[in-house]
Amino acid sequence: MIVPLFENIKSKISEFLFKSQKTVKIASAFFSDHELFEILCKLSQKGIQVQLIISDHPSNFLNAKINFRHLIESGGKLYLACRTTSDSFMHHKFCIIDDSVLINGSYNWTIRASTYNLENIVIINDKDCVDSFQKEFSKIILEFSIEQNGWKEYQIFSGFIDLDRISQGFYPGELILIAGRIGMGQEYLAQKIALNNAVDFQNNTYYVSTYQSHSEVFRRFIASRCNVSPKYADFQSIEFQNEANMISKAPLKIEDLSSTINNIEIECQRFSLIGGKLVVINNINEYVDFYRSNTSESINILSRLKSIARKFRLTIFLVADLPTPKGSNRQTAVPNIAELDNFEGFFDSIIFVHNDNYSYDDVDSKSTVKHVYMQKNYLGCVGNAYLSYDPDTNNFFDLIENQHSNSNFTDDNLIKMPSRFKDEEDIPF
Repeated sequence: MIVPLFENIKSKISEFLFKSQKTVKIASAFFSDHELFEILCKLSQKGIQVQLIISDHPSNFLNAKINFRHLIESGGKLYLACRTTSDSFMHHKFCIIDDSVLINGSYNWTIRASTYNLENIVIINDKDCVDSFQKEFSKIILEFSIEQNGWKEYQIFSGFIDLDRISQGFYPGELILIAGRIGMGQEYLAQKIALNNAVDFQNNTYYVSTYQSHSEVFRRFIASRCNVSPKYADFQSIEFQNEANMISKAPLKIEDLSSTINNIEIECQRFSLIGGKLVVINNINEYVDFYRSNTSESINILSRLKSIARKFRLTIFLVADLPTPKGSNRQTAVPNIAELDNFEGFFDSIIFVHNDNYSYDDVDSKSTVKHVYMQKNYLGCVGNAYLSYDPDTNNFFDLIENQHSNSNFTDDNLIKMPSRFKDEEDIPF
């Protein structure tokens, strides 16, 4: 049997998937069709062995309707095909049903392929042909892919109740951006998240500073735990010594790196081998140009960092300062996901920090409220959080519940930004 098909391709693929009895093997460079994905999850739940290989490309993680963990939790297997040292890219689009039927052609399992593109598939049941594709499938898994069987091993939480409420936690292999205008405190929020994880949650944490020395970072960490400014801290006091000992014993590696992205990749690989979970890189502006004078190089860097997160199963937070638009004031210019343009697709979640200039004189004259809002999360969770911020110590805290209820915050204050993913913005191939 050799059947060429140029129309109604998705329905024909679905038909063969539902007919499967034992195994389904898919290699698709790009995958964003959530309806086909749901079929695969249902087949896995029925006991059919489903193996899915997709390329480790940022476009595969844009659709908030697809949670690849669901396939794994349903009993299926997911593999990310990484680029090789020779920059080879897994560009296949084929499916093998029950080791006897091959579906092969130009068709990526994407929304655009099913709705806009001119595509083709050929359905073949020739044994020799099917066996050849079986060998290629096994080769891709063996030589180019990493099985994503650790996605449900753990979650990373920020340690802030309101932020964790909207994020629902972060997972291995994710690349998260924390950004804001210069001086909004995003670097201190990331610092506190690192401390919460290392000291309070005992998660193995790797903190990279691109502009401060190891000793400066360590002193900042101690001062943060004691809630004082590093300028006025008495590091010889008993309180500070106790916090220093606690941080020293925590699973926390601090490094000051001002060299190349290669150093970070090498260290992340080592870190992953000793049970590393969380990586915080502060400040990523040293590597990524958000001012757009060298976009192509920045895209290459973000692609590398995304690959590092996936390859070594690390949760990586990047901290960035965003330029203030011309003619705007950084205090009032609220960051927007549209500013990231072609950088957006590399991030699983994007968190912005902004100062709404609200203060609570009745509670603490020094305390202000930082508006922390998630504008993108590949799980689809987006929303607003509010954290208390002490500008004297640059420290973040949970906003006390009664402060929130007695404040002037209303629905009108919320910045409501839904996921930007739309069918018409799908992978264009």
